[in-house]
Amino acid sequence: MKFKIHRGTKEIGGSCVEVWTKSTRILLDFGMPLVEKDGKEFDFRKYKTTKTNELVSKGVLPDIHGLYNNSSNLIDGVIISHPHQDHYGLANFINNDVQYYLGEATHKIIELNNLFTPQEIHLKNTNYFEKEKTFKIGDISVAPYWADHSAFDAYSLLIETNGKSLFYSGDFRSHGRKAKVFYWFTHNAPQNVDYLLLEGTTISRDNKPFKTEPEIESELTNLLKRQGKINLIYTSGQNIDRITSIYKACKRTGKIFIVDVYVAKVLKELSKYAGIPYPSDDFENLKVMFPYFTSRRLKNEGNEKVLYQFKKYKITKEEISKQSDKIVMIVSFCTEIPKRSNCSGLCMRGSSRKPCKMGIVRYNTFL
Repeated sequence: MKFKIHRGTKEIGGSCVEVWTKSTRILLDFGMPLVEKDGKEFDFRKYKTTKTNELVSKGVLPDIHGLYNNSSNLIDGVIISHPHQDHYGLANFINNDVQYYLGEATHKIIELNNLFTPQEIHLKNTNYFEKEKTFKIGDISVAPYWADHSAFDAYSLLIETNGKSLFYSGDFRSHGRKAKVFYWFTHNAPQNVDYLLLEGTTISRDNKPFKTEPEIESELTNLLKRQGKINLIYTSGQNIDRITSIYKACKRTGKIFIVDVYVAKVLKELSKYAGIPYPSDDFENLKVMFPYFTSRRLKNEGNEKVLYQFKKYKITKEEISKQSDKIVMIVSFCTEIPKRSNCSGLCMRGSSRKPCKMGIVRYNTFL
């Protein structure tokens, strides 16, 4: 076994590891960088019209034989550890005939991103794996292990071939709602691994413990008990652990939890894989708003069925205004909140709470 870390050792994001034997070559993730070489935020838009070979020469794409279009002797497979763009975001450059290996829910999230964002990553040759069920690509064996992470359906990977083993952690943590997965693994981890590739995003941070999701849920519950305020929370629509914490805090305080149609669709689709709240008769205090521009684009692209799927659970801006002190709403951005709304300013990013930037929240309804 040989391996090469193409990116991810000196920067955050853009994970890409090649593993090969005499007869088989695979790739562990193919992510978009988060930062440029000078440390500035990575913006792929400036490379949008650049040809693949030029992107390789510039170092934007790693130089990997058999990965791109017009390649001979294609790589045998690309494994995606979880659905964050810094682990799969450059997949649209991969030859259409290459095989992908990923969790079924991971593929669903990627497809939802294609529906709701400008992303256009369509994986044609998909093979779904399941936790702790070993599969083979050529003479390489791969065992996926569930990982606790803010991304839904995240995995670590044990790679074995020719008497050698490599463990690729992917992204992981121990303070989420799947913390038991992490602690199970610490007692059941593969023994005598030859190579360990470990994610280390937080190594250089202050040695302070992260708040667990139950602790965040408790903190949110206390904050939501305050009267006379609308509560706007800025968080990722794919952070299912955090959304679950918000929902549980709302239920404990009698608040109405509002998500937009994008988050509603994510929750609905992922509820097939886990017992999470989603807009339905079973979760009466979970309502859906329909942002105008998102809704109009979905309709214009022939996806109005997504909108009508949640029509029964719609809440209008008038209804929000009349009972603003009972509202907890996820917003994607917050630029000018009207004074009369008396915003509580809860912005949840990671495990910290930051002051809200004041501004108007556009929650025009479409249906």
